Amino acid sequence: IQQGDWKLIQGTKGPGSGKDRANPDSLFTMGQLYELSNDPAEQNDLWNKFPQKAKDLKRLLEKIKTQ
Repeated sequence: IQQGDWKLIQGTKGPGSGKDRANPDSLFTMGQLYELSNDPAEQNDLWNKFPQKAKDLKRLLEKIKTQ
């Protein structure tokens, strides 16, 4: 999900699509977070540095899924 300059990718760590590593449990425990205005190439994962932003985006994504 992307909101403004922030992009959240759930369930994976590291480069690539991660489709082989994603599982339902990992969607809430790991992921990648990028601030695209400062990192358009998505090289600096901010997941651990901004846990509240990751949590907010996860909550927004879940809300969208249920609508």
